[in-house]
Amino acid sequence: MIAEMADCLEENFSSTEATKVDDLVAIVTAKYPSMANLSFKVALNNRLAQSSDQLGERDEIALLPPFAGG
Repeated sequence: MIAEMADCLEENFSSTEATKVDDLVAIVTAKYPSMANLSFKVALNNRLAQSSDQLGERDEIALLPPFAGG
């Protein structure tokens, strides 16, 4: 669902553009306004991230749509 909204599966961002997870979310939602109203989680290097987590040069970020399960 998120990839469809962005019309891509992968994108690179400079670490000078975003230093924290919430910076990156702001950049993504500005670039893809349809995502601004979408509820999604952010994974940083395969772990759920907090908005204040710092981003590094080679970090891998994943935007995860809402999910349920147990």
